[in-house]
Amino acid sequence: MKTPNYKPFGLHAVLVSWEPAISEEIHHQVLQFENIIKAQFAAYIIETVPAYQSLAIFLKNTKTANSFIALLKQTHVSKTQVLKTYTALYTIPVCYETDYGIDLSVVANHTKVSEKEIITLHTAPIYTVYFIGFLPGFPYLGGLPEVLYTPRRKTPRSRLEAGSVAIGGKQTGVYPQDSPGGWHVIGKTPISLFQKQQSVLKAGDKVQFEAITSDLFKEISEAIKNNEYVLQKFML
Repeated sequence: MKTPNYKPFGLHAVLVSWEPAISEEIHHQVLQFENIIKAQFAAYIIETVPAYQSLAIFLKNTKTANSFIALLKQTHVSKTQVLKTYTALYTIPVCYETDYGIDLSVVANHTKVSEKEIITLHTAPIYTVYFIGFLPGFPYLGGLPEVLYTPRRKTPRSRLEAGSVAIGGKQTGVYPQDSPGGWHVIGKTPISLFQKQQSVLKAGDKVQFEAITSDLFKEISEAIKNNEYVLQKFML
C-alpha cells in the first residue's frame, strides 16, 4: 500500500489523499486504509468519508488534526496488516422506456449510439461505488463505457424524480430522492437507495443495472409498497 499524504481538514478533521486519479487500485487503497484506521483508532474517530482518491477523517474533540496526523505517522498506519474490505454486488432493475428515460434520445444524439445500444452498454458493466455524495444515498459509480460519456446539461432541471438513473460526464448514478439535477436521465429504478435514514450502498460496493419493462417496473413498485420485494444482493 502506497503512503498517502496527510493534511488538516479543520481543527478536528484530517484529509488523507493519494495520487489524483480515478482508478480501482487507488480506491481500493482508500478503503483498505479506512479499515485499518477504524480498527486501530476507533476511540478518536466520529466518522470517515471515502471518496475517489481521498479519505476524510472526522475526529472527536479530544483529538486535534495535527496530533492525529502525528499519531498516524508515528504508527506507520500504511504499513500495517491489510484488512479485508467486505463489499456486496447489487442488481438494480431499471426501466429505460420513454416515460422514464427522458434524456435517452439526447444521449443517443450526442454519442451517435442507438437508444437500444445505449441500454445494452449501460447494463453491461459491473460498476464500482466510489463514494456517496451530493445527496444522502447518491452513488457515484465508476465504470461507465467511454462511448456513453455525455456532458451534463447546460441548465439543470429544478426537479428530478427519485430513482432517476442518469449520466453526467464520465459517471453514472441514481438520484435517491426528488431533487434538482443536471445529469441526463436515461432510465428509472423503483428501488429507493436511501432507506431508514441511511444509504443502501456504500463505497466499495458493486452495482449492475438490469433492464426491465414498464409493466415489471409497476409490479416491483407495488411489491415494495407491500414489503414483498427484496433487492438482489450478493456478498463478495
